[in-house]
Amino acid sequence: MRRTISPFSKLTVPEWIENSIKAGTLESLRVAIQIDPANARLIAHFGMALANLAVAEETDPAEARRMRAEADFQTGRALKLAPDNDEVKAAIQNNLGNALYGQGIRTRGAEASELLTQAVAAYRSALEVFSNADLPRSRAATQNNLASALWTLGDQSEGEEGLKPKRESIELLRQVVSYQLDDLSRYRLASTLGSLAFDLVLNSQFAEAQTRCEEAQRLANEIGDGVQKSDRDNLIFIQGNRAHALLFQGHYDEALAIYRQYWDKPLNGKTFGEVTLEDFATFDKAGLTHPDLSRMKRALEDLPSKAPSP
Repeated sequence: MRRTISPFSKLTVPEWIENSIKAGTLESLRVAIQIDPANARLIAHFGMALANLAVAEETDPAEARRMRAEADFQTGRALKLAPDNDEVKAAIQNNLGNALYGQGIRTRGAEASELLTQAVAAYRSALEVFSNADLPRSRAATQNNLASALWTLGDQSEGEEGLKPKRESIELLRQVVSYQLDDLSRYRLASTLGSLAFDLVLNSQFAEAQTRCEEAQRLANEIGDGVQKSDRDNLIFIQGNRAHALLFQGHYDEALAIYRQYWDKPLNGKTFGEVTLEDFATFDKAGLTHPDLSRMKRALEDLPSKAPSP
């Protein structure tokens, strides 16, 4: 008879270990390793969770370095224990993608594009193993990583060449939302849709930009306390990009109403108005023109673009 996790439970230790792997959280995996320290699959997923947390924006740099070192140690140990296990190999590919992505964002030019392309390939390799049904959290984490790498790769190019990987990034995030419907997944997709809309405006694809903003706003309206209020509030940038798309399609009054509604609201340490004026300057620099643009600038001149001093 298999050992249960306690005398009062019918759940066996192997079943509990599988549940911990499927849950994929750092703490659940850490606890499980204490029970089964030689389980290669468990160790590999623990190393992957560490590596993914190390690349999170909110992680302290010193802590991130420690996590990367431990992740390398754990996945290396898993590979020695089970060199032919597909999940072990997939975890290593994910972590390799993280390392290549980290190098890519610190580099410029052709070298950056090459590193990011290699990161994309590594993440794709991992996704061939991680499935929605068996390993949803591992799959979601790797899809999020791939989405980030594709987006950054898109930043290396202009026009359709740059938009193509960004559109694929959106589709990956949509897939994550389809099976991991939580506030953070909605936030990632909404924010990325809003950012894509700005790039679409710069590429004169105004109707698609408007559609992307409308989808982003629907998602933003559903985000709850799983995302910090300040981050939720900053999603008003979506409305700014929607207003831009409307303006360049000739919907002057609708655009003006949006600009006025949010003009003095805080946005990423500035005001919505300040960001809007910066966007107009970007449009001028890109040579993006419309007969209503000058008219809009004049209409907004009398609105205070800076937040009042406390």
